[in-house]
Amino acid sequence: MNVATLPPVRGRLTAGAALAPLVWFKSGGAAEWLFEPADADDLAAFLAALDARVPVLPLGLGSNLIVRDGGVPGVTIRLGKAFARVEPIGDSRLRCGGGASGILVSSTARDAGVAGVEFLRSIPGTVGGFVRMNGGAYGRETADVLVEAEVVLRDGTRRTLSRNALGYSYRHSALPDGAMVVGATFRGVPGEPAAIQAEMDRIAAAREASQPLRSRTGGSTFKNPPGAKAWELVDAAGCRGLRRGDAQVSEKHTNFLLNLGAASSAEIEALGEDVRARVKAASGVELEWEIQRVGVQLDPVRHGEEFRRLHVAVLMGGWSAEREVSLNSGAGVAEALESLGHRVTRVDLTPSVAADLAAAAPDLVFNALHGTPGEDGSVQGLLELMGLRYTHSGLATSVIAIDKVLTKQVLVPAGVPMPGGRIVRSADVYEADPLPRPYVLKPVNEGSSVGVAIVTAGGNYGSPIGRDTAGPWQEFDELLAEPYVRGRELTTAVLDGADGARALGVTELRPKSGWYDYNAKYTDGMTEHLFPAPVPDEIAEACRDLALQAHRVLGCRGCSRSDFRWDDERGVDGLFLLEVNTQPGMTALSLVPEQARHTGMSYAALVQAIVDAAMRAPAPKAAARAKDTPR
Repeated sequence: MNVATLPPVRGRLTAGAALAPLVWFKSGGAAEWLFEPADADDLAAFLAALDARVPVLPLGLGSNLIVRDGGVPGVTIRLGKAFARVEPIGDSRLRCGGGASGILVSSTARDAGVAGVEFLRSIPGTVGGFVRMNGGAYGRETADVLVEAEVVLRDGTRRTLSRNALGYSYRHSALPDGAMVVGATFRGVPGEPAAIQAEMDRIAAAREASQPLRSRTGGSTFKNPPGAKAWELVDAAGCRGLRRGDAQVSEKHTNFLLNLGAASSAEIEALGEDVRARVKAASGVELEWEIQRVGVQLDPVRHGEEFRRLHVAVLMGGWSAEREVSLNSGAGVAEALESLGHRVTRVDLTPSVAADLAAAAPDLVFNALHGTPGEDGSVQGLLELMGLRYTHSGLATSVIAIDKVLTKQVLVPAGVPMPGGRIVRSADVYEADPLPRPYVLKPVNEGSSVGVAIVTAGGNYGSPIGRDTAGPWQEFDELLAEPYVRGRELTTAVLDGADGARALGVTELRPKSGWYDYNAKYTDGMTEHLFPAPVPDEIAEACRDLALQAHRVLGCRGCSRSDFRWDDERGVDGLFLLEVNTQPGMTALSLVPEQARHTGMSYAALVQAIVDAAMRAPAPKAAARAKDTPR
């Protein structure tokens, strides 16, 4: 799902937005998309036009929430300042926006002389959250004061629902999934501001004395079972102070889980499950989560039962024609790794890279370089000599895959269909065409369609090509000439997992104008991405099979992306593999992250999967030899 497939908005849409800073636990992965609507009309129009298959998650203050480390697929919606208004409307009633905090509601009520809603001051969330969950505290709950709620349903329909229509029970409402509470009306009773303030102060003091308010926590973790208090059951089961990594059961209030600093969401959730198991064993009571847990769980590299945090150097930039793409990829990867709890050192490829990496001494190098020297075996050789683990394909695979001629020499004998072609000297194209027109001229060792020219029968570059005509012949001494394959552009990503490699799917790429060149690849809105590609099943299956075959024959690791051209007038016989990219882009517009999202895998989960593949691979031989070298 890219921005071209999302409805237009007046608010703000952010791809791959980090959610950890927005939730109280300060952990978890990123949102595939974060939408902050300008107002309720903007939200309703967006949801009405959004594909019904795209999941939607409302996000308030993030207080009663665990965002899993793999991130949240689909669209996360956060109501901003436009939804944070509270106004008295007479008869001891308050009209509140869905993004208003409980403190703002109770304070406005105090100033207006409205009593009975003081308890909202103690609920760490927004109106939207406690209307949905029937939030409550100190003997009161939302159902006691709610008159009606204004909601936008998942299909964009706007409704006003009475309290009875919400079907309230303890910490539960019948509000449909994907519905957003954009406003609510509460009714209190007349009161004196001083008395109301005194009650708010009493509640605040009680919370301060009994709850770990100054810690990274998600609020009450478990619902109170009938006739019992969750914290008493947790305490009786011996869980006070129980830890898993940097996640801990609060010693101050045992129904609170804490992030002591660097806990992953997986550790926090696992600690909660540990508590549930101990309480069940001790009392027979099965505690029910009150905290909402959302997103994708990772299957990270583990050491025993614990998540293994790594120090990862993200290698990016360099001096190839794809430097800017690499910097964008590296920035996204680094942010995702940090959201997962890894320690990250960002390294821009310069002549001092060996010294920079030696000083960093990482557990792993995430290779986010594109083009030479990061994709052609040069950097891989350096990392091998330094004994550093690294992501993506190894030395031999990188040398072969970057060279389009060597790739043909390996894959064609293995039965992978590729266009014919031959190497030509650039100077020779000024004398005569190397192939019948139309044909393609491209550098032997570049990616991202850098330096590609399609020479047409109409003589777009002159006939023969003019010496002063701009093109790759002016930049490269040798070029690969290939017959032009008419038809459609298809691509398939392959990702390694613990159980082997799998093809993620097939995307068709339709440039808005011209062909799928560098600008079309990396300029937002220039190309329409269709997933799954609208092609016959046999073509989609052939793409997946050929991409897997190429990945395995070349010996790719981590992930790869195979690009195809398909002449739809020739059926399967018209499908040709153009190239295999061993270092696919990882920008917000890149195809591998996009295909991963369509399979339910967030950007952070994809990054972790690539890390996992690198950590499963044998350590570089240089590292093993170094251990045995006398000193």
